[in-house]
Amino acid sequence: MGPVSVNEALRDSLNTVAAQLGNEVGENTTIDLAKRFGITEPLRPLPSIALGSQEVTLAELTRAYGPFMTGGTRIDPYLVMKIETSRGDVIYERPDYDLPQVYPRDKAEMMTGMMAKVVREGTGRAAAIQGWPVAGKTGTSQSSRDALFVGYSAVMLGGVWVGNDDDTPMKAVTGGGLPARIWSDMMRAAHAGQSPVTLPGANALIELSPDQQARVAYYRDLSMAFGGLVAQ
Repeated sequence: MGPVSVNEALRDSLNTVAAQLGNEVGENTTIDLAKRFGITEPLRPLPSIALGSQEVTLAELTRAYGPFMTGGTRIDPYLVMKIETSRGDVIYERPDYDLPQVYPRDKAEMMTGMMAKVVREGTGRAAAIQGWPVAGKTGTSQSSRDALFVGYSAVMLGGVWVGNDDDTPMKAVTGGGLPARIWSDMMRAAHAGQSPVTLPGANALIELSPDQQARVAYYRDLSMAFGGLVAQ
């Protein structure tokens, strides 16, 4: 395709751009950010980290999308809010505490804008929920061994993984297919009875001006032309 914006690359899951960005940013910087977002699995500083080549649990991966949903605040999941006896005595109550701000709000909303476009126009279109603005990202591992969709609305975050327990390849299952459809069904049920809430950043992404679009198109055409010469 020649030159593309990061927005286009994320929308269409162009792994070559992710690899170039990961190389430019650096593997250790990527690992540091993942840890701030809640990933606790050990990660190795390998170039393929930008493509999701290292294993994490679905729970941790889903949690790591939380700062995009909350404007940069990390979400710490929990199972038990309160325990009471039959007499109503509280023997445990989850304490309130200030959640850490791990990412700038403006960047979180920018990421939300790009991932909302993934659902509106890109590989995650099957994840759309009627009436609700949502954002998310598809994922597919080599040979379709894993297919995922993780996404969120303003009120709820969820992730879906599809695969075989013995790690054998599936038949061309991708993150934008079955996982995205399951995610949409799951989240429609979870949002039932609630009124849609605006998702900060979902519509705030700055689009390229006509002049910028023209420049990208020019260099894209130039790249394609030179690519044709090389192929000949």
